[in-house]
Amino acid sequence: MSWSTELWDQFDTITNHTARGIEFLDKLGHFVKDRSVIETDYASKLRKLAKSYDLKKKDDEKEFTYCKAFSQMLKELTDLAGQHEVIAENLSCQIVKEVQTICKDLREERKRHLNEGTKYQNLLTASLNHLDKSKKCYDKAFKESEKAHDNYQKADKDYNLSRAELDKAKTLSLTKERLCESSKTDYAKQLQVANQAQKEHYTQFMPKVFQQLQDMEHRRIECTKNLMKLSAMIQKNVIPIINKCLDGVIETANTIDSRTDAQIVIDKYKSGMQPPDDIPFEDLSNRPATNSESDTISTQSKGSSLVYSHSLKSESFRHTFTARGLKKRTKLLGIFGVNKNDYSELPPNQKRKKIQAKIDQLNGQISQANGVKDGLIIMRQAYEENGAFGDPKTIESQLRENEATLERLNGELTKHLVLLDEIDDTKTSTTTSTNNKPNNNHTSENHATSKSPSIANSNHRTSLGPESEMSRTNSDNSLKPDDANNRAEGTKSSATNRTSNSFNDSISDSISQNAVSAANISESTTQQDTVDGVKNRDNIAVVGPTTHLNNAQQQEQISEIGFDAPSELPAQAHAKALYPFKAEPAGSISMEESEQFDVIEFDQGDGWTRVRRKMFNPDDEDFIGFVPTTYIAIEPVPET
Repeated sequence: MSWSTELWDQFDTITNHTARGIEFLDKLGHFVKDRSVIETDYASKLRKLAKSYDLKKKDDEKEFTYCKAFSQMLKELTDLAGQHEVIAENLSCQIVKEVQTICKDLREERKRHLNEGTKYQNLLTASLNHLDKSKKCYDKAFKESEKAHDNYQKADKDYNLSRAELDKAKTLSLTKERLCESSKTDYAKQLQVANQAQKEHYTQFMPKVFQQLQDMEHRRIECTKNLMKLSAMIQKNVIPIINKCLDGVIETANTIDSRTDAQIVIDKYKSGMQPPDDIPFEDLSNRPATNSESDTISTQSKGSSLVYSHSLKSESFRHTFTARGLKKRTKLLGIFGVNKNDYSELPPNQKRKKIQAKIDQLNGQISQANGVKDGLIIMRQAYEENGAFGDPKTIESQLRENEATLERLNGELTKHLVLLDEIDDTKTSTTTSTNNKPNNNHTSENHATSKSPSIANSNHRTSLGPESEMSRTNSDNSLKPDDANNRAEGTKSSATNRTSNSFNDSISDSISQNAVSAANISESTTQQDTVDGVKNRDNIAVVGPTTHLNNAQQQEQISEIGFDAPSELPAQAHAKALYPFKAEPAGSISMEESEQFDVIEFDQGDGWTRVRRKMFNPDDEDFIGFVPTTYIAIEPVPET
């Protein structure tokens, strides 16, 4: 089927049809553009929805499994919104722009073909006009010739006319007859030209135009089909990712555990108080009538019992507030100047958790401050050894600020250790009193409770943490500009400090999560008195700022505290000596080439690694110590 043969006479109709086709393609482009806007708006609303329902950082309920699952679901929803943005972007870039370009090209091509067809139409029309004009001339000449011939015939029969008039009529008839013949010849010629033009118009020129328009229409329709398929493929390509997001929602929903959430509620709101005792029955009719002294004693005894019972009930009820009531009470107490740092508004169990968290935070800050301090000391030593690096005096102000920060942090740590000990002592006393209290409600006899030694409460949480590291405390002396020994023996001091540091770290790693660290002793008298008070009461081993422990002393102190000896510390990796090394700095050990070691502590940035000989005698003092990191090759421990 071809438009050139089937629609040879429908040029105007084809013109309108191709125009409507291009308009349809343009309409498809507008449709995809509007859909892209909808996808973008939908993605934006999904992101806004996820953001508006996202749990705030200060929300305490984020620790529950259902809250974590909900937060993860919101993240998956955000990823889902991102996929809709991908759809919108691909629709806009791959279809909308393509449709605009194609429609522009089709309109230009259609205009060119129509202009060509119009030109051929005009040529045919002009040829037909010339034919019509020549025919009219021929018709007019023919009529005038017949009229002149009729007049001559009449004149020839009229004997009243002169010879001259008859000759005039004859001459006019012959003239008109020649003009008629000439018009006839021109008409015949023009008719032949018109027929030729018409034949070429309908057999050559216009079929060519129709075929071009038909090819253009085929391309437009194919383009419409491909763009519709492309729009579906764009969405189909992101469906696997969307399904993955939905699968993620299902997986995170399966992580919700009601038992875990119930335990979290217990850990979060448990007050640690004991339920109140039964209220004793007071029989007033059986009260003995004695002298005033016995009455006074009895009254005082009963009054004390009632007051004690009331205090227990008040204390118990005070720590069983709801979350809303506790929040209101905290605000009211804050108005009247209650110190928030002692956590007095919290129940004992929650108070202990807060203090323990604060202690862990302070330990981390002290460890970080000590690391900064060591770096500053190393930098100052480098400046002193080589003046080209810089002026050592520039480090002094930073060291003083760091020292002040450490003093403040150690003071806060000591205060929180005291608060934690008070809670443990109170809890121990309450538990002992509860266990020793008789079941007879009418008996007011008091049983003395023996307080367990403080070391029982402190062993499970006492550690030589970062704030008591001897590598940190030993560096306190290096703050003094006149300490020539520390400046001259930087490497030796580093190795010695690392020995004490790793000893303390190994102890700290072997303690439970609730372990707290003993505070550094500052040069201030007030700070020293505070730490001494903690030491005397809880038997916490506090290492002084100038304490140096060799391996034998380390083992002795470890055995006293109850931790594993250095020979029993787990190996973190294996090492092999690449070069021989002779121990000179204190805390280091000698080694021979190809000697095997167990790595106890990795290099902390000072160029020394703490190792233990694989073949050693525990009685020797040099079976464990520091060696240069560049002198050994470290291999990981194979998994078992």
